[in-house]
Amino acid sequence: MIEYHLEKYKILFLMIFSNLKNIIRNNKILLGSGALLGSGCFYNMNKKKYYTIEELEEHNKEGDIWVEHKRKIYNVSDFVNNHPGGKDKILLAGGSSITPYWNLYKQHNTPEIDKILNQYFIGYLDPEETIDEDNYNHYIEDPIRHTNNFIHKKEPYNCEPFPQDLINDYLTPKNIWFIRNHHPVPKLDKDYSVKISGNGLTTINLSLEDIKNKYHKKDIISTIQCAGNRRKEFNNLEKTLGLNWNIGAISNAKWSGISLKEVINDLKENDQEFKNNKHIHFIGYDAPFATSISIQDFLEDKVDILIAYEMNDLELQPDNGYPIRIIAPGYAGSKNVKWIKEIIFSHDENDSNWQSGIAYKILPNFIKKVENIDPKKIKNISTIEKPPIQSFICYPLNNSTFKINELENLKIKGIAYSGGGKNITKVEVSVDKINWLPVDLKSGADQNINQAWAWTFWEYKLDKNITKNIIPGKYNIYVRAYDVNNEKQTDNLKQTWNLRGLNNNNYHNVECKISR
Repeated sequence: MIEYHLEKYKILFLMIFSNLKNIIRNNKILLGSGALLGSGCFYNMNKKKYYTIEELEEHNKEGDIWVEHKRKIYNVSDFVNNHPGGKDKILLAGGSSITPYWNLYKQHNTPEIDKILNQYFIGYLDPEETIDEDNYNHYIEDPIRHTNNFIHKKEPYNCEPFPQDLINDYLTPKNIWFIRNHHPVPKLDKDYSVKISGNGLTTINLSLEDIKNKYHKKDIISTIQCAGNRRKEFNNLEKTLGLNWNIGAISNAKWSGISLKEVINDLKENDQEFKNNKHIHFIGYDAPFATSISIQDFLEDKVDILIAYEMNDLELQPDNGYPIRIIAPGYAGSKNVKWIKEIIFSHDENDSNWQSGIAYKILPNFIKKVENIDPKKIKNISTIEKPPIQSFICYPLNNSTFKINELENLKIKGIAYSGGGKNITKVEVSVDKINWLPVDLKSGADQNINQAWAWTFWEYKLDKNITKNIIPGKYNIYVRAYDVNNEKQTDNLKQTWNLRGLNNNNYHNVECKISR
C-alpha cells in the first residue's frame, strides 16, 4: 500500500515538473486541501486562464473588445455601448491596457467602478509578458491650491465650500469657490487664442489681446451651480454615480469679459444662414470636454454669453478657467466651459460624450445600474441645460445643538436660486412641512425680472412668539422656494432619485437638537 501511494506521488510530481511553463501560465495543477484522505490521494484542478499580449491585441474592434488593467484581462464587449463616457473612448483602449486612460480619468478609480469591471473578468496577463501601462501622473502640473474647502477628489481636483462659508459674501471669494474639474488643468499662456466659427460666419481666431482690446468690456453677476449639487442626499437614499456633493457645488461672482453677441455681429456673412443654426458648441482645452446649448435664447436676446477673463475684478485663476472661460448665465455649470478653445455655431448638437452620453442626463429612476441602460434610448433624453428652482439652509448646520435660551434672535440663513434668469419671489421655512413661515429675501432679491442670473440670500429670525412654544427635542427645519413662474421645489426624494444624482431640488432640511 505504501508503495502504491509513493507511486501516485511520483506520477504527480513528474506531471508538475514536466511542463513547468504551463504550470506557471495556467496554474493547472494545485494540491487540494484533501490531498491525503485515508488511503486516497487526489488534487484540485483549479484552472486560471492566462493570455498573451498577442491574444489581447486580437480583440480590438467593436463587438469584440478586451482590455487589460493591473495584469487582469476583461472582455468588455457587452459593456461598450453602456460606457458613460461613450463607446468611442473605450474603443481606444480595445486590445490594450486601460490603465493609461484611467491615470488620466481618475474618476474611474473607485470601488464602484472596480465592481462593474470585475463582472467582465476573463483571466490574467501571461506572467512572462511585459505591458506598458504608462504610469505618468497627468496631474503633476496642476496648480498649488490653498483652500479651506472640503476636498472631494484631488485628481481631478474637486472641492466645495462648507455651508456656513457660502453666505459670508454675496460674491464668492476665489479661495472658497467650488471647483469642478473633469481633467488636468490645461497649462495655457498669454499666446492663447479661441476659435469662433459656424454656419453664416467668418471664422476667426481671437487672441487674448484681441479679446481685451477690440471689444467693449462687459460685467455680469452670475451664479454657477454643478448639476450634481446636493447629490449627497440622493446617495443617502441609494448610491448614485458621481461626486458626493453636499450643498456647496455652487458659487457666485462678478464676471468681466466681452459679449459673444458683439463678436458674432462682426462675423456674420449671411444672417439667414446664421439664424438656421440650432446649437452653440463650447469646446475646452481640457480635451475632450465639450458641450452645447440650444441657440434660441441667444437669438432672441434673452441671454448673452460672456467670453470672460476676470472674476471679481481679478484675473481668472487656473482652476476657474484662466485665461478665458465661457459664462452662460442661467445655465448649468457644465455649460460654463473653462479654458475655452473653440466656439461653434451649428445645426446639430455637440456629439461629445459630455453632451450626448449619460453624464448630464436624468435617467428614469428605475435604472439602478449602468448595465441596465439602453444605449439606443439615451439620445432621446435631453441633456440638462438650466437648473431648476433651488434653496437650502446654510445656517444652522445639520446636527447643531442649541439651548432654549439661545433660540431667541437665532437667524436661519440660506440661499435660493433658479436657472434661466428666473427671480426668486418667495422662500418659506417649516418644522413640520405643514405650517410654513415666509423669510426675508436679502441680497439678490432686486435683480431685473427674468434676468436674475445670481443667487438670492434669505434669512429668518426667530422671535419670542416662536421660541416660547419650543420644548427640548430634535427638530427638522425645512426650506422651500418659489420663482417668478411660480415653480417651487419638490418633496419626493425617492421619486426624483436618478442614477447620475442630478438636479436634486427637493426640500432641503437640517436637524437641530434643542436642550434646556
